[in-house]
Amino acid sequence: MEDVKENNKKEIAEKREEREKEDKVSEDLKLVIDMAKIQCTLCTNPQGILKVNFDTPTTQDKLTATVVEKDMRSLIFMGTCIKSPNSAAPCASVMQLGDWKDVGTLKVQDQFPLLKKSTIPCNYGGSTIEITDSGQRSAPAEVAAVAAPVPQEEEVLVNGHFYNTDGTFEGKADKKEYKGSVNDVYVCSGKETKNDSKGKPVEVFKNAELLKENGTNITHSDFCYVAYIVSHEAGEEDLKELKCIAYASFNRAKNTKTTWKKLLSTGYSSVPNKTELSQTKKDNKSKLTRQALFYVLQGKDDLTKGAEFWDGTDFLAWGNSETNPYNKLGQNKFDEYKFVEIPKDVYDEFLKANGTSARYKDKENHDAKTDKGTHEHTKKKVKKPVIGKDGKQEKGKDGKPLFQEVEVADRIKYAIPASDFTDTNNWTSGNFYYDTGVKTTNGISGTIAAGKSVFWKLTPTRLTNATEVKK
Repeated sequence: MEDVKENNKKEIAEKREEREKEDKVSEDLKLVIDMAKIQCTLCTNPQGILKVNFDTPTTQDKLTATVVEKDMRSLIFMGTCIKSPNSAAPCASVMQLGDWKDVGTLKVQDQFPLLKKSTIPCNYGGSTIEITDSGQRSAPAEVAAVAAPVPQEEEVLVNGHFYNTDGTFEGKADKKEYKGSVNDVYVCSGKETKNDSKGKPVEVFKNAELLKENGTNITHSDFCYVAYIVSHEAGEEDLKELKCIAYASFNRAKNTKTTWKKLLSTGYSSVPNKTELSQTKKDNKSKLTRQALFYVLQGKDDLTKGAEFWDGTDFLAWGNSETNPYNKLGQNKFDEYKFVEIPKDVYDEFLKANGTSARYKDKENHDAKTDKGTHEHTKKKVKKPVIGKDGKQEKGKDGKPLFQEVEVADRIKYAIPASDFTDTNNWTSGNFYYDTGVKTTNGISGTIAAGKSVFWKLTPTRLTNATEVKK
């Protein structure tokens, strides 16, 4: 009898071990998705995340990771590298990644997908970065629970201004018997009529979600003011650009310990005649702007990765080598920060969006002796009165006022990009890096391009590799 029991135990143990091996193999072959967990044992904070930056098909509603994700913007560690001098250098600034190993064979967007078992070497520290969690979640099986019926909860009725998820205004509620303030802002999915506990029909905004700015209810007035500025800061009807402008300004307000509205009411934004965006505006850009604000206030993924500023076409047109239309050398960022860096893929997208030239009104304030760069001053012909010695306009034989055609200053044409961006000395690492020589704490790193803008993150140390990583 004892022998039978012992054999049963052994058989059960063997089956359990076999099942665990099968589960391990199954787990290792899972596709890796956005926000998967990674680990580097040479980082002072070894746990990191894998951020998918390239547009790929989704798995479990998240972007699928592929072998192209292999830089500091994809593998995010918040610690410093133990192998760096005094263990002081942020991992992002020294990371030198090789190629992914043990990847999938079925291509996604013409790239091999990452699997849970995939690894990638860091050539700087000599470590192997592993994926500890694919990011996928097992869907729980449906279980039919049989119990006493749950009493139906009474609908909680609230005051506020309500917007649909597409950015259109749905309506507002302002009743004494309702909770909250009419100044609150909600996102909803339409409205319907229901009976309250007394059988009285009431209007209910479906799936209403209260919007908060850093834990405090944002007022409708502030919401509309921010929406107006963000809308006018953006060039096109581009939701990505609107989200980035919204998030960058939100980040700046938070980091400077002020409110979103207060920040945008200052010189941080150059939008003239600042006011509130009317809740009734239904044009596409207004709706997209509200969607961008919903995105930020709901705490969704920050596309800018912590950026606080942005620049447009003028940054590429003036660089630090062209006399700008205000008769100053270059774009102001080169005077304000100790370095400027832009990862190659971000730069390429930024450049592509801005064409090959830009024109600005000629204020006739340039001095030909001190003018810097290759820009051109264009002229146009206009008719001007012919003024006589008496200071009055002369007249022709027919008695009509005389005019003459003259050339006047019109525009300043700048080639894109400025010479700084084609100088190979600024691309030795494979990314754009310009040491300005300015003595200050921070440099700026381009994190994303959207619309015709590039977005800047403040950083005391460079976030791109100092030397080119061989592929």
